[in-house]
Amino acid sequence: MKKIIALCSAILLSACVGGTSKAPNIYTLKPMDNTLTVIDQSKGISVGIAEVKVPNYIDKPQIILVESDGITLKKSEFERWSEDLATLTQRTIAGDISTYLPNAIIKPKNFINEKFDFVVYVEINDMTGTFADKATLDVWWTIVDNNNNMLFKKQTKIQNELGDTYTDFVIAQSNLLNRLSEEIATELTRLDNPQD
Repeated sequence: MKKIIALCSAILLSACVGGTSKAPNIYTLKPMDNTLTVIDQSKGISVGIAEVKVPNYIDKPQIILVESDGITLKKSEFERWSEDLATLTQRTIAGDISTYLPNAIIKPKNFINEKFDFVVYVEINDMTGTFADKATLDVWWTIVDNNNNMLFKKQTKIQNELGDTYTDFVIAQSNLLNRLSEEIATELTRLDNPQD
């Protein structure tokens, strides 16, 4: 009996030591190249993109998708974001808006004392998708002035066709964030040029 236990222990130990675990795939969102669709090239404004609010159910290292039943969430241990989703989306939106408004100063607002002409707040309600169906981005976004007066608030809910891979999902969400950024850039231009 002792020999059997010792043999089993040796097998388990060798499996732990000699076994290899699958390395996860790491993904990042990518700002789009909007150089052909510049919205405004007038005088520069400064815009801070505040920390993006992300709901807890998707605020994970793992990418979260929705099964075809529409209610079951799917979390993959081997498909992960490169960093926390709040920072990743904040930087992607800033990058997208800066290409729509090339003469403006657009950056993530990371410090309380940073001053900008406008600050954009983004609250994500949904940023998921279902393979072979749709990717969804549902957000509230708000623009305030340098005195923290609210100038504009809107809910944007947009979707994109989604293939059947995690790469497809990340590309789809990058595209959706780009479309959101175009809306925000258009409104910033209107607020900066109220007479137009």
